[in-house]
Amino acid sequence: HFGDFNAWELTQQYIATLDTLSTNCMVVLVGIGSVEAAQTFAQDLGLQNCDQEKIMLVADETGAVTEALGCYKGWLAVDKTHAERWP
Repeated sequence: HFGDFNAWELTQQYIATLDTLSTNCMVVLVGIGSVEAAQTFAQDLGLQNCDQEKIMLVADETGAVTEALGCYKGWLAVDKTHAERWP
């Protein structure tokens, strides 16, 4: 999701290496969250200053992309006992 520090760090790494990408290559970043959260994420990281033909940010408001890819949902989603205890 857009507030996760890993997403921030990886995005910073992608931004730093965009110039090394082939002209036929695009990085598509998909984050779980609202469009508003994506806009804040993009603004905070300066994505508007990047070559828009090389990087795209997509908001996945329902988590459908990560579900379809079988990504790990996090410990609260996996461990229902903790999810009930720490809502």
